[in-house]
Amino acid sequence: QLLRRTMDKAGAENERDRTVVLLGDSILDNASYVDGRYRGYEVGPCVTQQLQYCVCGERKAAEAESNGKRVVNLAVDGDVMSGIPQQLTDTPPDATLFVLSIGGNDCLRALQKVANVYGHHEQALFDRLMWGASFVWRGFEEEYAQTLDTVLEKGIPTVALTIYAGNFSEWYMRLLGTAGIWWINRAIKRQCAARNIPVIDLYQVFDHPRDYANPIEPSPRGGDKIVKNIVHVASRHDFASSQSIVYADRLPSPIDWSAVDCQCIDQRSDVSLQNEPFRAQ
Repeated sequence: QLLRRTMDKAGAENERDRTVVLLGDSILDNASYVDGRYRGYEVGPCVTQQLQYCVCGERKAAEAESNGKRVVNLAVDGDVMSGIPQQLTDTPPDATLFVLSIGGNDCLRALQKVANVYGHHEQALFDRLMWGASFVWRGFEEEYAQTLDTVLEKGIPTVALTIYAGNFSEWYMRLLGTAGIWWINRAIKRQCAARNIPVIDLYQVFDHPRDYANPIEPSPRGGDKIVKNIVHVASRHDFASSQSIVYADRLPSPIDWSAVDCQCIDQRSDVSLQNEPFRAQ
């Protein structure tokens, strides 16, 4: 209720109208990792469901939309930066905020390529990563800058998410992830700062193994932390200012998601999915 009241206070002139559009990859489109299809994964609401609840409460989809508040998920599990233009083609005309989380799969491919080429020797991996950083990460930064510009062409306020480190068991992936993602997130923050875009730093927010459903996907707890930060930025950040503030609230929200009857609206197929209350299995 506190999160919803905070969201309701945002935007004095248009506080009745808010359409949050999710763009990017499985950090925001994580439904398949928390809906029970994978044995051993914690079951709970996806990021879209959690954000829909915080924006609209327990109102039905039609009622929420008639009140001008809804969440549209255009993010695609597994997508990369080159896929953002296609996602943007489905932007609803009433969009008021973009939430962009992209680059994680691009980064993962680069890390896996380095590991495959140079083997798993710790010092060799580290040396090669540092040697190749100016080439690999420079290309990432250039593409990320182009992606941001493509999103901003829509003229809609935007908040960007950095990439978390992952919950890898392999030591060489932890090493590559720590060093490589530091470079990646540095590039993300630099390009967002140049465009006055606020940033949610997931590298800081995801600080516990329970934040992950698997090594690279957010769990219901991780999704809760993402949504809490989105709500805070949407309601508190001054998008008219010339500031790129970095937000990173590590604490989960007080919402007991096991007692919440969430609904997930899949705008790509125009289907409203009704779900029973989620409980951990």
